[in-house]
Amino acid sequence: MLLAFFLTIGCNSSGGGSGSVDLDDLEYGRIFSSSFLQANVMEAGTDKRVIWFQLFDQIDDQGTIDSYKGRSAPDVVPYPAKVAKDMHIWMLVGNRFEIRLIGDSKAPAYRKTQVLRDFIMEFPLDEMEDYSGPKVEKEALKQFIPRLSGLK
Repeated sequence: MLLAFFLTIGCNSSGGGSGSVDLDDLEYGRIFSSSFLQANVMEAGTDKRVIWFQLFDQIDDQGTIDSYKGRSAPDVVPYPAKVAKDMHIWMLVGNRFEIRLIGDSKAPAYRKTQVLRDFIMEFPLDEMEDYSGPKVEKEALKQFIPRLSGLK
């Protein structure tokens, strides 16, 4: 079902940055939360989506946690990760929080692995790694996303 979601989600943006991410050039569009959080990241002042991501607290999903065992991309990120070059970075932080970061297919400059890496490193990774409280869901997941304009 989740795979079908990924395959059917619309992509409606173009353009993008060059070699790195300037957070001042980005803002949140739609943010959806249920048991996980999903956010569209837009070019500031436009309706052009350039990146989107999902954030999960996988504390009770051992299968997902195990799927990251032996996975690494130390040249990209310092955590267990599944990297599809110039497409997406999925990363597990603190053996608990999974970030699925995808560059929009209509924003090729934002699909570059280096740009995705720069953006994913803007998450409060130290806080995520140190978190030992109860499962985080819904709106509470916003505490663990980058601070961009449009965050409510």
